[in-house]
Amino acid sequence: MMEYSIPSEKVILSDESLFVIGILSLILHLSTKKTLEETSKAVLFNTSIISMVNTVVPAASTKGPALVDHDEGTSTGETLIFVLLLHYFAVKR
Repeated sequence: MMEYSIPSEKVILSDESLFVIGILSLILHLSTKKTLEETSKAVLFNTSIISMVNTVVPAASTKGPALVDHDEGTSTGETLIFVLLLHYFAVKR
């Protein structure tokens, strides 16, 4: 599911991809409470997710101070919010 729903080379993700990232973030959040630990390992070590994060974050960072204009109402901002949420729970784990 992850390989097909989350393209690794796109900077702006579809609603379906953002939905999948939200579910994966929930899985990582639950793994901090010692549930779904094995499933969270599959999320953490998935190469398409790692590649997607490595594409989205640098693309958003190149906007520099103009990133202020890209909030959750824009496709770039929405994608970045979901990716950072996934990253937050991955680091918190």
